Amino acid sequence: MDTDDLTEMAYHTLRLADTIARDLTLELGVASKDYRTEDEYLQGMLGIIRDIKKHAREFLEDNELDDKMSLKEFRGSLVRLEEHIKSTLGVPIEKRGPTSWA
Repeated sequence: MDTDDLTEMAYHTLRLADTIARDLTLELGVASKDYRTEDEYLQGMLGIIRDIKKHAREFLEDNELDDKMSLKEFRGSLVRLEEHIKSTLGVPIEKRGPTSWA
């Protein structure tokens, strides 16, 4: 799947990720090619985010972000991103907004 095919609500996940870290957005965006549907992609994003959360310190250091935000702040942002994804998954796809909204 391509991120251009996401509904407005699902695409907002990438916008939220971008407010946290550009490298996070890039990692999530590139992963879209591995999924066939929006829901599969959102589930995959959850897995990626949970993995990053487990290795949050390393992610911050590897992406030279440890001087821009604290570990606690980063983890909190990831939790909010997870909540948005779970919320999106709880909305029927036909109610998530258009896909040609960009």
